[in-house]
Amino acid sequence: SSGINAEYGVRRNAIVVLVRRYGLESTIFLKAVESQVDFVYEEDKCKLTVGRVTLQMFDRVIVQISVEDCNIQHKKLRMKLLNPIITVVSVEPIYVTMGNKD
Repeated sequence: SSGINAEYGVRRNAIVVLVRRYGLESTIFLKAVESQVDFVYEEDKCKLTVGRVTLQMFDRVIVQISVEDCNIQHKKLRMKLLNPIITVVSVEPIYVTMGNKD
């Protein structure tokens, strides 16, 4: 897999992802999911169930990290969920090959 191991917390409409290895934190919002799959948040248990996937605080996930550079002065890091697979949220991994600059 080309993803990075990360831990996460849950919110009512998002997964908060922490990549300790790099000191990165990001939020993956699930708003698009709400209308397309069953979506249950249990605040007292810090548990989020999306379809058949149940996410709890400090479980491990695999994310893809990329740089969004549509504006060269304001580059942003983007995290996308690879695993667990959640309909509408998870993405297919992107494999990038770095070539030699001669």
